[in-house]
Formats: sequence, structure tokens, C-alpha cells
Amino acid sequence: MGIAKTEAAWLAKQQWIGQEPMSKARVSYEFFVKGKRRHDLDNLASANKPALDGIVAAGVMVDDDMAHMEFGYIRASYSDRNETIILIEEL
Repeated sequence: MGIAKTEAAWLAKQQWIGQEPMSKARVSYEFFVKGKRRHDLDNLASANKPALDGIVAAGVMVDDDMAHMEFGYIRASYSDRNETIILIEEL
């Protein structure tokens, strides 16, 4: 398992103890990007695929296929820090 997937799985397990996986979920991303360099939203979202796989591996969601997941919003703003927030809502 890669580093991003492992870290996401560990963090997700800490918050999802004893709960059943979501059978249907909406995943939204909020990116805070340091500096003023141009970024494509689709590239930021796709770069987080390993983290999403880790969340599935942790048992938060049944799967990340189109039968079990949909995307909500994808937002980005310039900031003094690099940070990604992944919001997962049960549908």
C-alpha cells in the first residue's frame, strides 16, 4: 500500500471505529493551495485517488465505484498552506 493510501486508511479508521461502511456516499474535496501558481481542479482531485482508496480500505465506504459513490463539490482557494479536506456524506 502506498503512503497516501496507508495514511488515509489510518486516519479514516480512527474516525470510523465500529461503524458499518456507507453503501452510498458523496465525496467532496476542498483544496487550499499555497502560492499563486495555476492549478487544474481535475488534476487536484485525481491526485487524491490513493487517499480515496485508503478510505475504502478502512471500511468507511463499500466501494468508490459509480454504484456506491458520487462526487459533490470540488473547490480550491489560494492560501498560506497546502491542505486537502475530504468530506464524505452518507446518502
